[in-house]
Amino acid sequence: MAAPIYETYTTTGAQDPIPLNYYQTPFNASVFVYINGGTATYGVQYTADPTNSASITPRWFDDANMPAGTAASATSNYMFPVRAVRVNITAITGSVEFKILQGV
Repeated sequence: MAAPIYETYTTTGAQDPIPLNYYQTPFNASVFVYINGGTATYGVQYTADPTNSASITPRWFDDANMPAGTAASATSNYMFPVRAVRVNITAITGSVEFKILQGV
């Protein structure tokens, strides 16, 4: 993963996973969600599974700091290795900015 990652979304649904460098030692990544120009309801999820394998269905876990139903801009961080993160948007007007910073 090249850091930082900045994505902007305007539609609902589970967005494409963003892979992280889970080999990094020590592992650390910051995740930011900013609601821009409207309202949104979303949740951030992470997985330990590969997201690019046809034989494995990733198991997604809700971020405790930004669970499903979050309706305000928020931030979280991971001090444990995860393979990918994604934002799952259930309602939106305007846009959602999803930003990830990972140390090197």
